[in-house]
Amino acid sequence: MTLSAHLITYLVHDIVSPLTALTSTLDLAQMEDDFWETGGEEIIQKSAQSLKDRVRFFRTLWGLEGTIEDTVAPNYLKTLSVPITLKGTATTQKQLGAVLLGIQLLPLGGTLTLTETSLKIQGRQFKNVSEIQKLLTTGGELTLQTAPVLAFKEKAPTATLTQDKETLILSF
Repeated sequence: MTLSAHLITYLVHDIVSPLTALTSTLDLAQMEDDFWETGGEEIIQKSAQSLKDRVRFFRTLWGLEGTIEDTVAPNYLKTLSVPITLKGTATTQKQLGAVLLGIQLLPLGGTLTLTETSLKIQGRQFKNVSEIQKLLTTGGELTLQTAPVLAFKEKAPTATLTQDKETLILSF
């Protein structure tokens, strides 16, 4: 796959869920007379906000937005189905890329602690660690899960997995 194909696939994959919820709810609104009285408007508003937050995150991450507001990453994390806590503020593209890598590594949720130069990823189960470590060290094959590495344009971060295998530190 080409770089652009990976990025498009990643973005489309991430916006399908709120977009589907939005369109399905609108279809239901046309069929149900009491739709608006039974909470339909709230579903539409939540889906639209989720879609907006996800698109904003990716526009910012891939450099299509100017200033990075400190609400971009937390708003994106609220749209996810797994519980991920972010400690720290992402104000650079590298930090947003690190957050996205952290999300990819935590299929069951966990905690991301962000500083100016590192991201500490803590969780019970990691996914794709060896694939991402290989990409960072030897330039392995880019996949949908490792595409966030592209946020590190000049120099990829180094990844260190602790002995208990419950903490991964990305230094950038």
